[in-house]
Amino acid sequence: MKTTKLCLLGIAALLVLSGCLTSPKPFYQESDIIVDDRIVGTYGDESDRSQSSTHLYITKDPDYYHKGAYYITVASGSDCSMKFGAILFQIGTNRFLDMVPITTACDHIAANPPSLIELLQTAALQPMHMAVRVDASTNGVKFAFADYLSLLAAAKKFPEYFQPLEPGQLPRMIGDTKRQREFLERFGGGTNVFKAAEVKHEIK
Repeated sequence: MKTTKLCLLGIAALLVLSGCLTSPKPFYQESDIIVDDRIVGTYGDESDRSQSSTHLYITKDPDYYHKGAYYITVASGSDCSMKFGAILFQIGTNRFLDMVPITTACDHIAANPPSLIELLQTAALQPMHMAVRVDASTNGVKFAFADYLSLLAAAKKFPEYFQPLEPGQLPRMIGDTKRQREFLERFGGGTNVFKAAEVKHEIK
């Protein structure tokens, strides 16, 4: 079976320690969307010795008309997982995934009319878009999440890109796709906001 290489600092560490660059609006325009199926695969962190190690599963959206669309599942153990819909896009020379969590109602099939759970989720949960840098090559795939301290510093230095900071709140970008794209073009390629991964391994 073909193996997929992944460069990571550790999936769990990245998700816990990252600041997560989020916004209520997409980070891309339609013309930014690209397709690169080298990112499809199963990823894990071989250095993770915890009882419930974390894995990433990336699959392509089977719908032909959804260009550059993927599904990402982050799973910890056998009974705990979170699913995202993702769009692969490119700003300048850098590529990113715009990830949006998929909320799943207790009903396995969406109800018509909507169930109470679906109505509550719509009213109470507001999924945010999250930008993650991704680099795919013949040597493997590398992800980079926003670093919390660097993101906080950027929000203070360049407040025009961010919503007003509230005590204890993670920096969140304003709902303006043009501004978000401008931010990614200026800061998405360096290591000052997105921290590069360092550990290589294979998941068969």
